Amino acid sequence: MSLMKHTIGGTFSAASKISSGISKGMLFLTDDDKYINDRDKKKITEKPNNFIEGIGYGVFSVASGVFHGITDLAVKPYEGIKEEKNGFKGFGKGLLKGLAGVVIKPVSGVFDLVSKTTEGIKNTVKE
Repeated sequence: MSLMKHTIGGTFSAASKISSGISKGMLFLTDDDKYINDRDKKKITEKPNNFIEGIGYGVFSVASGVFHGITDLAVKPYEGIKEEKNGFKGFGKGLLKGLAGVVIKPVSGVFDLVSKTTEGIKNTVKE
């Protein structure tokens, strides 16, 4: 029984770490340090104790990624205009960042869903 618990726990622990790493790596493409830092803080504080909590945290992460991705479409071009002296160039850069965010952040959220769910499974088996 102990061998089975440790095997399952190790497998799901590895899956959780891999999917979390992929998620974090993808977010660097958005060039949104604030979002990445907020995600890292949540990762530390949101530790699922079981499978259900893992799904809950994961679904919240997907929803957060969708929300922030959509808001990036409006916010990033505006920020680009404010940063650049040439408004059109800043708008273009901001639009590219917004489009990257609208695709990458929800996908990253899906990887976080996998990570949190597998972490929850691991913690359920440990108990």
